[in-house]
Amino acid sequence: MEADAMPPAQRFTAPDGVSLAWYELAEGDGPPIVLQHGFSSSTYHEWVECGIAAALAGLGRRLIGLDARGHGRSDTPHDTRFYGGDLMARDMMELVTGLGLQSYDLAGYSMGGGIAASVAAQDSRVRRVVISGIGEAIVTGKRPFRTAALAAAFRADSEDGLNDMERNMRR
Repeated sequence: MEADAMPPAQRFTAPDGVSLAWYELAEGDGPPIVLQHGFSSSTYHEWVECGIAAALAGLGRRLIGLDARGHGRSDTPHDTRFYGGDLMARDMMELVTGLGLQSYDLAGYSMGGGIAASVAAQDSRVRRVVISGIGEAIVTGKRPFRTAALAAAFRADSEDGLNDMERNMRR
């Protein structure tokens, strides 16, 4: 796989009706590697565009990427009940079950790291997990930002009055 080469999106529907995009990034032997991107990103931007998927494809293993709900080519419902780490972890496990995977390795970055941690704690099919780009919140439970404040920043008419994190996340 070349960096920037993106296969077509495939789709599956979560039990709550949200349609999710996933990608077969490489074929190979051995347990597949499943990738979960971070917040405000996608499989393409997190794993393909920068060449990570191409490097992993060189291992000769099957490589699968999932666009989380609200990201990439997956559905983006506007009702908050369709979001949360537990739902995204369930999405990952539903995909793996639908693909018939008996075991797999899992890598997640940032938000995807939190999802990967949750999946690894629940799914005995996970052989290895890589959790990266995630801070102490996974251990302490303290979030680095308030969800309501971030949502308000996304809805604001301008960036006036936003702190640096809110401004960057909005962009």
